[in-house]
Parts: sequence; C-alpha cells; structure tokens
Amino acid sequence: MIIKEKMPGLRFKTKPIRGLITVELFDAKTKKLIQKVEKENMVTNALKNMLQAYAATNQMGDIMPIATVGLGGVMLFDEELDANEDNVCFPMDAHLVGYGGQFIDTTNTMAGSKNEAESSVQLGENGRSRTVWDFGTSQANGTIKSIALTKNADPFRPLSNSVVAQPHYYSGDSRYTYNSNAVIAYEDGYAYVVHSIESSSERSGVYGDYTYTRTYSMTIRKTYCPMMNYKVGDPAQNYTYGPNDLHQTLTWTQVAHNTDPAFNDVSAPCVDFDNDGNVYIVWSPGNSSGNGELYVTKIVRNNLEWTAQNCEILNLTGVQFLNDYHIVIDGHYFVVSYDRHSIYKINISNPQDIRQITLPEGYYVNSSWYWRTAAKGGGMYFTVYIDRAVGDRVQRCYRNAILYPDYTIVLQGIDQTYIMRHLWLPFDDGYVIGGQNSDGQSSHVYGRYTSNYLGTIANLQTPIVKNASQTLKVTYSLVDA
Repeated sequence: MIIKEKMPGLRFKTKPIRGLITVELFDAKTKKLIQKVEKENMVTNALKNMLQAYAATNQMGDIMPIATVGLGGVMLFDEELDANEDNVCFPMDAHLVGYGGQFIDTTNTMAGSKNEAESSVQLGENGRSRTVWDFGTSQANGTIKSIALTKNADPFRPLSNSVVAQPHYYSGDSRYTYNSNAVIAYEDGYAYVVHSIESSSERSGVYGDYTYTRTYSMTIRKTYCPMMNYKVGDPAQNYTYGPNDLHQTLTWTQVAHNTDPAFNDVSAPCVDFDNDGNVYIVWSPGNSSGNGELYVTKIVRNNLEWTAQNCEILNLTGVQFLNDYHIVIDGHYFVVSYDRHSIYKINISNPQDIRQITLPEGYYVNSSWYWRTAAKGGGMYFTVYIDRAVGDRVQRCYRNAILYPDYTIVLQGIDQTYIMRHLWLPFDDGYVIGGQNSDGQSSHVYGRYTSNYLGTIANLQTPIVKNASQTLKVTYSLVDA
C-alpha cells in the first residue's frame, strides 16, 4: 500500500487496494483438488478509519505493512457478509469457522498456519503481497461462505492489547473507585465517565429480619479525548488530557432484606448500546436453589444527561444465579448461573421470558463480570475455563468465547494459560473506548480500534464445505488499484 505525501492541512489518504482470493479444498490422503473458488474482494473503510485517527501519531508500525499487520490475518465465516464498505465490525449474524495470522499452529482446531514458503511481500512502489494459509484436517471444519482479512491478531481477543494504537487520556487525578466499564458515552470527542460511586447504609428491624437501605451517589465526569481529531503535524506520542470536569451527580436507593446490598468496589455500570443506550447496574446475591433475585438500577439517558431510578428487585422463578454483577445486551440481562455452566438471557420487557444457554461439557464461565462484554450486534465476548488433569495435578485452562444472538457458543480452538480482560464501549465504525485504573489513584480512558475488524469482504459464490478428511488452502493476493 502506498501512502500519499503529506499536504498541509490534510490527513493521510490511502490509494485504493484490491485483491484476489483463492480457496482450494483437497482430499487429505490423495492430495487431489476437490473444489476451487476464486473471488475478487472489496476493501472496507476499516483501514481508512484507522489512518485518519492514528497515522498522524506516527504509530504506523501498528498497521504497516498492510499485508503482514493491518491485513495480516484472515477470518472464515459460515454465512455471507454484508458487502458494504462501512461494514467493519466483527459480525454477529455469521459464525466464525476458522482464522489465521502470521503464525504456524497445527494444534488449534480453528487457526490455520501461514505458509511462509508460498507467501511473499513486495514493499515500496507497485507493492504487492501474497499470503497463504493452510488448514489441516482438524481445522476450520464446517461451511465457509465468506472470508475477510483483518489484523494479524486472534479474533477471539478483539478488545485485547493486540489492537491498532493505544492513545490514552487521564480522566481524573483522584477517585473513590473506578473500573473498566465506567465509560458510559462518547460524543463529539468527549468521554463521559463514571468516576465514583459512594454509598452509605442504614439497617432497621430485628435479628433475623433486617431491612437494609443503601443510598448511592454517583459522579459522572466529562473528559475531552478526541479519537478522530488528530492533525498530520501531531507528534508521535500518547496525549494526556485533563483535568476533567464534573458533569453530573446522581443519587438513588436500594433496599434489601437480611443482606446488605453493598457493592464490591462499585465496578459494574454497563451500557446497553445496542438497544436503549441507558446505563444499568445488575447484581444478584446468588442462590444455589429456588428462585433467583436480580437487583437492577436503571440509569436513563436523555441526550447527555442521566437520571437514576431506585433499585428494582426482580424475583425470577426457577433460576439459580451467581453472586456477581451481570451485564445488559440488546434489551436483555445476561446472568451467569450459580454453577457457572450456563448463562441466562432474560428479556428486560418481560423478565419471566428466560432462555438458558448451556456451555459445552466441562466448561464454566470464568471469574467475575469484568471478563464479559457486549459485542456489536447483540452478542457477547466472554472467557471460560476448564480443569484438566496434567500428570498428578489439575491445571486450570482458559479459552475465549463468543456467544452469538442465536445462542450459538463458539470457543477458541486451543487452551490458553492466560486470559484478557474486555469491557469496552464499541461503536459502529470499529472503535472502542473504555477505562482502566492503573495505579489505584488515577484512571485512564483508552481509545482503540478492534483487532477483529472486517478489512476486506469476499463472499464466495460457491460455498466450501470442509470436513475432517480434507485440507484447505486460502491464498490472498493484494495489489494497489
């Protein structure tokens, strides 16, 4: 890819690129070609979005060279993709079947290996690239109807550190408490951040029959952090903005019997960005039998002002909830079961409308609420664990997972010894924004571009159906248009 010369007052612009994708299916034993599909791709606006926001910071190494970094990964899907240049978000209406990056992996049941011998890159004028991925008999089995290039990262960790650029902004120099999902809106270059939630509790009644009334006070701060407004002449550095301004203070109450509904560091505001844009705090005291209770505080958004409603207690029949905070996606509460082996999807408009989604055998939802976040389009990214016997000991292994709106759960194809936190507020153009407390005293707002974006889209006229007796080769060639 060639970048045009800088012009005063103008941003970087890219020459258009085009490519040809070839997909070949082989019999694993005879090596005979079974099926071959060729397709010219379309390039989305993902690269343009990234260049507009980040090229001016001279962090070009995070996306260049395009062939091995910015478009150095491939994703295979079981349905066609909307062939629209603005379609840059990881899809929730097509399941991930397989993927590949700039690595070799023969054990991952989803990830193919880059074929270094058959891949090549020519940089500079008249640049071109040819990237080849090989998928073995145990990899990417299923129906493949579309293919997209993406960053050279694992699409199961779209909101991890492996993303394009990471400018950060201070959102306050002191705090009472703060955590990763505290960004509740981003408008016109301003992030609206839940900076603190303080509370006090009063108890009434007699032993064995107490009533607790807890009063909360939540402050929202407004921080200027323009993700899209870099100028060409800006230096190569991360910018720190501050101090931020107090935007609003909200109060509400929560009543509970026999259990003081104290928040654990108050780290649970979540935004239903795919539905009403309101903020929710959803908590359950947990129950191993009987009926579950959800404590729900709805914080209604009206333009850029919020109004907190008093906490509502939902009594739900025949469900067992984990003692934890939970999240809201597309008009539904997503609540982890007491045994962590399933997730309840509960209709906000009709809370007795409950769908239980069970994980594959042996897997359990990992840890606390902050390992779960909404995906654009009504799905959820989350992390699971499984305990495996290793010699005379048991080792806990992790996998990232995607829960799709149709209740399908797709697990990462290989065990991990580590996990990545999520919790970001996604946007339609591929950006995400979130917060993180790094030192216990100051908090930061981070702007990133998701690493599982759709950089190109190629819908196959004839689908490829792969099984365990076959191998697959995907060849993607890119040239300047």
